[in-house]
Amino acid sequence: MPARPLPPKPSAEVPADPRCRRGFRPEFFPLCDGVKPPPPGATDTVARRQIEFLAAYYELNVLYAKLEAVRRKRGEAQGLLKKIAEALRARDQLEDRYAPEGFLGEPEMDGLFFRNVKFTHARAGAVAPAVETSFSLFVPLVLPKGLTLRQYIERELGLPGRRRPRAKKSPLGRR
Repeated sequence: MPARPLPPKPSAEVPADPRCRRGFRPEFFPLCDGVKPPPPGATDTVARRQIEFLAAYYELNVLYAKLEAVRRKRGEAQGLLKKIAEALRARDQLEDRYAPEGFLGEPEMDGLFFRNVKFTHARAGAVAPAVETSFSLFVPLVLPKGLTLRQYIERELGLPGRRRPRAKKSPLGRR
C-alpha cells in the first residue's frame, strides 16, 4: 500500500479573506473590537492583521459548527477533529508571529463559537506629531586665496580630496 501524502501545512502568507470566497457564512465571521470588521480590500497593516485573525477564528467557527452537526447525528468526527487541530495550530502560529511586536487578538466566545475579537497593538495609542519639524545648519567656510576646495580639504583636514582608482586585486589575492 503506497504511503499517503501528508496534508499541506498552513501557509505563512496572508490568507485570503473568507468573505470573498464562495460559500461564505457571515454568521460565523466574528466582530472586530465589537464592531464591523475592516473591509475585505483593506491595505492598512493593522486592518490586514485584524482580518488575518478574524479569518482564523472564522475557520474555527465553521469547523466547530460542522463538529456540532456531526455529533448531533452521532457520526464519525475523527477527520474533523484533525482539521480543528490544524486550524488551532495555524491560529497559534499567527499569534506567535505577531506577539513579539505587541499585536494580540483576544477572542470572546459565545458557547463554542468565537463572536468577537478584541485587539491590542502597540500602534493603537500612537499619536501623530502635531507639527513636523526639520533642522538645518549652515557653516560658512572661507577658503584662503588661491586654494580650491579640494586642495583645502587635502591640506587642512588631511583627507584625500581626489578619488583614486582602486588597486586591482591579483588572482591570488595578493597585491
